[in-house]
Amino acid sequence: YYKDEDKLSFTSKKRCPNCNNKKWYDESLIDCDFILRNIKNDDILIFDNLNDKNQKIIDQTENKKIIDLGQYFEFENINQNEIIEKIKNKFEIINFNERVIKFLVTKLNFYDEIELFNCFNPTLMTITRGEEGVTFIYDNQVYNYKLLNKGKIIDSTGAGDAFISSIIKDWIKNNFQYDTKLFDEWYKNSNKLTSKVVNKMGARGHINSLIKIKKIPNMC
Repeated sequence: YYKDEDKLSFTSKKRCPNCNNKKWYDESLIDCDFILRNIKNDDILIFDNLNDKNQKIIDQTENKKIIDLGQYFEFENINQNEIIEKIKNKFEIINFNERVIKFLVTKLNFYDEIELFNCFNPTLMTITRGEEGVTFIYDNQVYNYKLLNKGKIIDSTGAGDAFISSIIKDWIKNNFQYDTKLFDEWYKNSNKLTSKVVNKMGARGHINSLIKIKKIPNMC
């Protein structure tokens, strides 16, 4: 924290305050068999990583699926064909951040993001680029949107989740149809929500104030 005129302002280091570690993903605790037994045909499945358990669900279901990838460590030690096999023809919507898209274009020896889009073959691919804005790729066309309002960034954790959740909501409201005339509105709605999220400490700080969350002493 630092002094901001007559008050204290806080920003997040994205690290555990107890051990100073920066770690985002632990081993998945989900029960694949239970989930596979209980999925309904019209359920929309949303994933934020491609660990073994998620991949099992992805490969064994015919539902509409969405993937929001904000990291690429799962791809570092596998070859090009294995990466493509994990993603190709399996997702309706794919969201990458700029870090992941750059890694994949380089790792797969692609010329650009359009080539990646055609390889993975989603209906819509979105790319969040931080302060540079957002890219939508649909029907082999690229739609770039400059950042409208970033607000005061206190903690960027959860910004990508907020963005894609807004896109999903608008997609559902439009009866699962894509209309390029609506993309501008979809982006404005996502930007509005994202600006709200990054203005709060903690990815859910705009929903549940951190002062209401009990900290367990000496626990990460």
